[in-house]
Amino acid sequence: MNDLAQPETISADDATGSGLFLNAAVLDFGDATVEADVLPRIPELTELSRKHRATHVLRAEGDEILAVPIVENAPRLSENRRTLTLRDYPGVACNLWREALLRRMVARKRPIVRGKPVQVLSTATSDQVGPGEKWVSKSTHPKVVRAIDARVAYSFWAQVFRPPASPNEAAAVPVIVLEISIEQRISASVTEQAGVRTSVLDDVREVVRTHYVLPEIAAQRVADLGAPATAKILRELLPKTKAARSGDFGEVLATEVAEQTLGFTVPVRRLRWKDGRNMALRGDDIVGVRVDKSGKLIGLLKGESKSYARLTDTVIEKAAEALDRDRGRPGRHAVLFIATRLRETGKDADAALAAQLEAAVVAGFSSSAVGAVEQFLFALTGIDPNSLLSSHLTAASKKKRPRHAVGVQIADHADFIKLLFGGL
Repeated sequence: MNDLAQPETISADDATGSGLFLNAAVLDFGDATVEADVLPRIPELTELSRKHRATHVLRAEGDEILAVPIVENAPRLSENRRTLTLRDYPGVACNLWREALLRRMVARKRPIVRGKPVQVLSTATSDQVGPGEKWVSKSTHPKVVRAIDARVAYSFWAQVFRPPASPNEAAAVPVIVLEISIEQRISASVTEQAGVRTSVLDDVREVVRTHYVLPEIAAQRVADLGAPATAKILRELLPKTKAARSGDFGEVLATEVAEQTLGFTVPVRRLRWKDGRNMALRGDDIVGVRVDKSGKLIGLLKGESKSYARLTDTVIEKAAEALDRDRGRPGRHAVLFIATRLRETGKDADAALAAQLEAAVVAGFSSSAVGAVEQFLFALTGIDPNSLLSSHLTAASKKKRPRHAVGVQIADHADFIKLLFGGL
């Protein structure tokens, strides 16, 4: 019950542009059960769902509201609790699966229900529900779904023939139809968890150090000069001004999010190459790569990071302008800079990636050379960035390239950055 199902596929056939399409995944929940708080039904269900969306999935059933906790230690919403068998509550199962999918997209590890997708129905040309002339049964290879704007469009029970059943035996299973934007965006706003700063601050500082100095070089300095001298050298590299510290830390977090949430690798830590401690590097803030198991380049990420105590529309607009430059692709100089740094490592794998990046520049970043190009806007701020980022993604939804937006809110933005760098 605590593992997220891995769908065989949830992808459209020959889908292009930024329109919407319907997908269906057949889920088998077996005898799985969940505990739900039972509340009397009220007209303000939408407001109640919004209030508790971080901890519960709420579903109206008859004259009751069923509230299923989706995180550990979720608060009780009612003294009346009931055990639900998911196959008997397809509406609840649908909403839990949608929540599981969305949380998968933003890589939040939380206890959520497990389903076992066994078949995919795709190629819907109307709002027809279920198998029919306008639906084609598929068994295709998966594409990772990265759309945050997904919703449950329909749910129904279907008779599905599936192994290991014999050809004449069908099983009744719930089918969940999701409406998903093919732009495959990730949009997330997160805030600092109360009471954990002290316990994680040293870990955050260690991550920041690695962005300024290669760990192997730091180890060599400790061996040659000792720890105190090594720490002093690091402090000579760190920015002194508030603006520079803020910008650098934003870029550190953006890089980590690009790797840990978006699934790209950022092969060069740009802060190691600054030509002045308080100077910002020019060019793209983030250039990420995605390679397959054979090492072939299959995707690029162009990212822009902004860090302000008070995020504004003007700041977001400047980031959007930067992402739109160069036809929405990474700058040629930025990519060649990365390729040069990779060749300098002397490693065969790095040299192979460098050659592909250089070939991509020569080919004008054609899709055959780099695969898909995605974009990423990251914001570190002291205010809630959700509204600004949501508006930005809505405005960007008609653009050619998929764009992700992630905001991190630290209420005492300036004080935290001062505390962080003060201990480096």
